[in-house]
Amino acid sequence: MLALRDIDLALLPLYPPYALGPEDAVQAITLTQPESVYIYQYNSVLTGDAFVERIGGALLQHRVVAPDIL
Repeated sequence: MLALRDIDLALLPLYPPYALGPEDAVQAITLTQPESVYIYQYNSVLTGDAFVERIGGALLQHRVVAPDIL
């Protein structure tokens, strides 16, 4: 991931422990600096909310899309 540059859209699976957890996703975004981020496959509203809360505090200027779980 460290070599990736000029990313327009990052699609991140947020499904701990099988995919990224909220902290891992924030770290990936911090390292790659995409223009927009779309999270998917999260296993609960709490996981999605935890990610949005952490990314908001990271002082990053990204467009984050976190669709509601139905």
